[in-house]
Amino acid sequence: MNKNDDFDKFLKNRFQKARYKIKDDGFSEKVISNLPKISDYSIRRNFVIYVFGILSVVLFFISNGFKSLIISVIEVLNNSSHLITPSLMSLIVIMAFLSIIVFITGLEYNRSTI
Repeated sequence: MNKNDDFDKFLKNRFQKARYKIKDDGFSEKVISNLPKISDYSIRRNFVIYVFGILSVVLFFISNGFKSLIISVIEVLNNSSHLITPSLMSLIVIMAFLSIIVFITGLEYNRSTI
């Protein structure tokens, strides 16, 4: 046995001793059994997320998004240094890129919580 096994046994024993149950005549089990199943919803949700995410990444590359992004960032930085309002198109391109980054981050978070 290693230290992790001993520690796991210690924790399990400790939590079992500290467990306090209130008699509820099976109410908790009824509530838990009537909760919606997570897997059905999760599969559909993940499918929609992946389809639209892949679609947005493909459209970003097809529309030469990196070139537009670089030009937009340069324009925003240049205009802000001269206190000029940047064009709406530049802001839209930057927001689209940030949305893709948030999408990819969300996928990683979603994958780690499943």
